[in-house]
Formats: sequence, C-alpha cells, structure tokens
Amino acid sequence: MEDRSPVSPPTVRAYMAAVATATVALFVAGIVLPLAPGGDDAAVRVSPTTFLLAGGIVFAIALSLRFPLQLTYRTKVSVDTAPLFVAAIVFPSPVAMITAALGVAVHHLLGRADDEETIFNTAQTAFYVGVGGATYHAANGLPLPAVPGEMVAVAGATVAMHVVNSLVVSTMGALQVGTDPMRAWSRGLHLDLPEHAVLSAVGALGVWIGREQPWLLPILLVPIGLAHLSLRRGIAVRAATQAEVETLAALGELRDATWTGHAAAVGAVAEGIARRMGVNEGDTAAIVAAARVHGVGRMISPHDRRRKRPAPATADRHHATAGAAFIARFPAYALAATFLRSFQEHWDGSGHPGRLRGEAIPLGARILAVADAYDAAQRGGDRIAPLSPDAALDRLRGEAGTRWDSAVVAALAAVVDGDPDATPARAVPAPSPRPADRPHVEARLDAASRP
Repeated sequence: MEDRSPVSPPTVRAYMAAVATATVALFVAGIVLPLAPGGDDAAVRVSPTTFLLAGGIVFAIALSLRFPLQLTYRTKVSVDTAPLFVAAIVFPSPVAMITAALGVAVHHLLGRADDEETIFNTAQTAFYVGVGGATYHAANGLPLPAVPGEMVAVAGATVAMHVVNSLVVSTMGALQVGTDPMRAWSRGLHLDLPEHAVLSAVGALGVWIGREQPWLLPILLVPIGLAHLSLRRGIAVRAATQAEVETLAALGELRDATWTGHAAAVGAVAEGIARRMGVNEGDTAAIVAAARVHGVGRMISPHDRRRKRPAPATADRHHATAGAAFIARFPAYALAATFLRSFQEHWDGSGHPGRLRGEAIPLGARILAVADAYDAAQRGGDRIAPLSPDAALDRLRGEAGTRWDSAVVAALAAVVDGDPDATPARAVPAPSPRPADRPHVEARLDAASRP
C-alpha cells in the first residue's frame, strides 16, 4: 500500500520554483552559448519575419488550447502539440520558448486561471519546448549514411518533448497526492504518446509544406475545418437525442417520489463497478448510458400501463426488451441497447429473454443488473421495506453465483467499502454522460495522479 499522505503546499511551491528556474536557465543558455567564442550567433538573430511568424504561432497555440478538436463523440484532443512543435523546429530555442510561453499564458489569462496554475503551465511548456528545440537543432544535419538527418532530428525532438513534458507533469501530480513521482511517471508515460507523435508529425509536415509550397497551407485547412464543423453538428444532434430519451425514461420516476433519481443512481453505481473491473472507457460510457434509460421500457410497454408506481426493471420481463428495442433505433445507443436487452438474464440461466448463462451474458448487462438491484433494494416498493446499503449488499451476496455474477457483486462490494478509485455506491443524480475529454498532457494544480 502506497503512502498517500498529503504533501505540504511549500513542497509543491518549491517544485514549481524549481521548474521555473530550470526554464530560465535553459533560456539563458540558449542565448549565451551561441554568443560564446566559436558559437553561431546567427542562431539568436531575429528578423521581422520571425516576429510575424511567432505571433501567428502564439495565436495558434492559444486557440488550440481554448478549443480542443472533437475527434469522435466521446473524444476531444487539444492540438497545441502541433504549433508547439512547429515553434521548436523553426525557431532558435530561446525564441521557441518565448513563443510557447506566450501562447500558454494567453490561454490561461483568457480563461482566468489562477496565478500559480498559469505560472507553472507556462514554465513547464516553455521548458519542454526548449528541450525539444535544442534536440532538433543538435541532431539536424548529422552525417548519417542511411537516414536523413532531419528525420532523425524530428523523431528526437518528438521523443524529447514527450518524455520531458510527461515527467514534469507527473511529478507535480505525484507531489500533490503524496505518491512516488517516478512510478507515476512510468505509468503515465504512454498515455498521450500516440496523439503527441501524430500531432508532432502534423507540425513537421506543415513546416515542410510551408517551405516548399506555402500556398497549399490555407487550401488544406478548408476541408479540415468543414469536417470538424460537420462532426460537431453531428455530436450536437446525438447529445440532444440522448437528452430526450433520458427525459422520457425519467417520466416513469415521477409517479412515485421514492424512485426519483433511480436511473441516475444506477448509472453512478454501474460506473463505479465498471471502473473497478477495468472496463474500457467506451463500454463504461455505454453501460452508464443504458443505466440512465433502463426504465424507458416502462413508458412504452403495454404491460406496465396499469401499474401505479414503477418497479425495478428486473421485476418485469417486458421492460428491458421493450426499452432495448426502442433505444436501438438511435445510433448513440447501439451498444447500450445490447446491455439493456440482456440485463434481466441470470447467471444460472434462469433469466430472460434468452435464458443466457454465465459469461454468455454481456458484462455490461451483468453490471447493469447488479447496480439496478442494489439501488432498488434500498428504495423498497409495494409492501417491501427499503434496506440499508449493507443489507442490500448482503442480499446480492446471497444470490451471487445464481442470479448475479459473483465477480460483479465483489466489485460492487469494493465500491461500497469506499475504494478510492471507484464511484460512491449511492450517488445523487448525475448529469448526462458527456463526451470524455482527452487533452494534451498539461499540468493542472487541482489534478490528482493515480499511482
């Protein structure tokens, strides 16, 4: 068990000061070394064209941080790596560092971030851009017989920027929560590597096009912008559809105040179980989406029209199939419909509609069933007294291996017992699932780093 004892603020501030000091030292070295005897003072000369280009890159950095690119429904990515990489390989290191620092600072000032966050993120960005630029300029033009020197320089700068950035950010996160910085860094080193490599390649390609055929750059931006706009509109339609379906499902809860917030609570519990079991982000989002509309079948099933109050979806064999058929009409619920259709199945094969047994039942459906039963037991029903959280969990444990998947019940128990990496077992109604953000690695003073 790792020591998670909190670290005093002075320690964090001391680390921030060390990063800022290292950044200033690298900047000064980038100016002094070319001016030393034998150095190339052309590396620190700045022309009016450089000022104009630097201003454009500052704007691009701030804009890319302010408006992350929406890649898919659930995925956003900040593309600031591309203009930062352009700065690193086009300008001398000191100029690249100033350009990067100004771009990040403008973004934070527009977003009204606090002073410490602004200072740290500005310093750490300037630092890793400076390291990347120094790597590129040192490696460019190396006499290599088989590989062009610029290709090696680009690859070296990409690796250097990613390694340094992830190290600085991971160390800050680890200091904030009292974990081992090197362990946190080794575990997080791979997280944004694919995006970083692709965006660095985009930046290098943009530099090459700018050198050879600069008129192509604005032409290439037009289809990219149109595709981005089309995707954003599609995402907006999808989000509106989900909101409408959730609203329809929530109408059933209005018939009895006891059940208000049931769907949201089931979603929170299901998310905690899924994360505890290591379910991937896409499937977890689908499980939560299914949970938040799992009662929609009550509103459209003729078998429920005479019922005065809602009942747990697992108590009526028609709710799940009717609800799954309804939401399957919408592409946003393609996977969620699969989970909803099967969540009345039992581990021993006694459920319905397909009498599936064991692992033939989709894991998302097994998680949804346990989460629904756990919250429903705490709410009670007609002539059924509500149970405490512990009693509800004990009931599920008693049926594990017959009605429920034992592994899912064990994961629920970990959530109930307060596992720090899981969602609380009984949660207040949560907002609708939103697209997950995957930003470029950037330190946030309020972020926590998991060991």
